[in-house]
Amino acid sequence: MKLLLAIALVFSPAFAFHSDEALVEAAKHSEVVVAAEVVSVDRSPGYWSGVLASVQHVRYRVLETLKGKVQHTDIDAGHYVVANSLTADRKMAQLSTTLFKPGNHVVLMLSRERGHGCRLDDAPDGVEAFCSPDENTGATLASPSLIRKLRESLSRE
Repeated sequence: MKLLLAIALVFSPAFAFHSDEALVEAAKHSEVVVAAEVVSVDRSPGYWSGVLASVQHVRYRVLETLKGKVQHTDIDAGHYVVANSLTADRKMAQLSTTLFKPGNHVVLMLSRERGHGCRLDDAPDGVEAFCSPDENTGATLASPSLIRKLRESLSRE
């Protein structure tokens, strides 16, 4: 049993330490929260954030807006590529290919602020640009229980 848990933690580190309660709390402080489907992932800049911000962009199709206003169904979100974060690959300077896999449904905590090149300045027509400012709680796999808790909590605000 311990071996299975260790294997699960190694192969799914981006999901291992997110509690629904922590995500609900992060959502309360976010400008925009959406459930979305990963459509495509741009190439990584190839280096970790440090002195310079490393940002990798992901295109999404919004399934549900849980907080804030979103004008378009298609959105682009820049995610910081930070070593040892919950959204990053464990070995390569890129976003987790497990979390950011086309077809995955995720919950995103977003901002319209530019944030060191995080948000696209020239998004294509029909695509709204955002920044995902937190490398740990900015994106997580969507689950029915998480969506339900977010709906309940954010509707009370």
